[in-house]
Formats: sequence, structure tokens, C-alpha cells
Amino acid sequence: MQNAKCKMHWLATASFCILHFSFCITVSHAAPRFVSEYTGISIERDCTMATQGADYAEYQCPGHDGFRVRIVSGEGAASLGIARGRETESILHPDDLAQTIAGVPPFSSPFVSGDTLEWRYRTEGATKTLVAVIFRISDQAWPEKNILFVARAQPDRFCALGFAKTNAAARALADASGANCKMQNAK
Repeated sequence: MQNAKCKMHWLATASFCILHFSFCITVSHAAPRFVSEYTGISIERDCTMATQGADYAEYQCPGHDGFRVRIVSGEGAASLGIARGRETESILHPDDLAQTIAGVPPFSSPFVSGDTLEWRYRTEGATKTLVAVIFRISDQAWPEKNILFVARAQPDRFCALGFAKTNAAARALADASGANCKMQNAK
């Protein structure tokens, strides 16, 4: 009888361990997480002048994960460009910002107004994938106000995703898997 009880106890414990192990396996698939990393884009503090013309200056700013960042400044405004590695062609061109949202209310002549570039990543296990960049912009018509611009990272370019008033709204727009590259306003 003692031996039978011991076998039953062992079987019950083994069953519990097997059930417990399978439970752990089924819940181990976690949803992707999103994280942010930051680089400075202040032309006074973070960037170095690369070229200067009669009415403009181009600055190289700290990049991230193989991307180079440049700011083109002139006539009281600044545009941001991003290029991959040693490529000279920007995948986010300084003129893209102005061409994409100029004329979209409330913008008439937008420019980069912040001093931080947020790099937004999706992480799944050990894999980290850039999904967007976020930075502050303003407009010649109302330079005292600013808004967050979100650009979607794609394999060969960045595209205008939209703009938002708060950091949380900008990150939600950047993280949305169904968000495509048509201008969207996040509240």
C-alpha cells in the first residue's frame, strides 16, 4: 500500500509538472514591445557644420544604428535629413518635410524646432527593428508653437506618417502596425 501511494503521488507530481511546463510554453509568446532611443539634433550643442553657403548651412548630427542625420538650416528655418551608412542620397530628405505637409493646416512653411530625434523600435526577443523617427516641428507662421512629426521607417526610405500633439500620441501612431504613409493626425 505504501508503495502504491508513493507511485500515485509521483504520478500526480509528474502530471502537475507536465501541465505546468506546457502552460509556461503557451504563454511565453509575448507581444512585441516598443522602445525609444534618442540622439541630439541641436546645431549648437550636438552637430558639426559640414558646409556653408551664402544663405544656408548644413550640419552633421549624431546618427543611430548606421543612419546619418543632417540638418540644413537657412532663413531662420531648419530641415532634417536621414541617410543610411555612407550613402549620399537621403532616405528622409530635408525637403520631404516641407513638401509633404506644407499647406496641410496648420502648416505653411514647416521646420525642425526641437533638439532631440526619437528613434522608435519594435523589439521581439533579441530582434530590434526601427519602425519610425519622431521629432518636433514648427512653422514660420507660428514659431512659438510646435508639434511632433512622425516618419515611418521602410527598408529603402522614410515616409511621412503624420503628426501629433503629445509624445504618447506620436508613439502610438509610430507603433500602429496598420498605419501607412498617408498623413494622419493623432490627437
